[in-house]
Amino acid sequence: MNCEIIQRSWLRFWCVLPLISSIASLEALESLGKAEDNLLPICVPNDPTKCSQPIEMGQIATYSGQLLTTELAIDLGQRASFCETRMKLELVHASALAGIDLSLEKQLRANDKITWELEKKLLLERLEESKISPPWYTHPVFVATLTILAVGSVSFALCELAKQLSVVN
Repeated sequence: MNCEIIQRSWLRFWCVLPLISSIASLEALESLGKAEDNLLPICVPNDPTKCSQPIEMGQIATYSGQLLTTELAIDLGQRASFCETRMKLELVHASALAGIDLSLEKQLRANDKITWELEKKLLLERLEESKISPPWYTHPVFVATLTILAVGSVSFALCELAKQLSVVN
């Protein structure tokens, strides 16, 4: 993404620069009413769209340097910023991040699945346990009856013991 921004910036810079220089040069030439015949473009033999025009100090131009075609300016701008290398590195980095994110997401989903399976197993076990009736001796009616009988028996036994002790004394 950063490379796209850099490309757009370079593209704007290198596209506007020759345009402004060309317009300024043409206006100056028209105002003087003469054309310079000694300015011959220097072109790449394989690609005639990539040409440059040398400008000497004192010639009609806003600055000294080179007038470039848009295609050559874009090409030079990309090479100057190592855009191809950056794009490759950013692609490798983005792929690595995506791979890490994907593996993390897969691991989280696997953990969720394991947790869900364990919860399902636990709930099914509890459901099966709830279907089984408890043993008869743990029923509250039996426990309450047994407790009343035991307390009554102990109370009766203590009363009888107290009577016999009082008769003996």
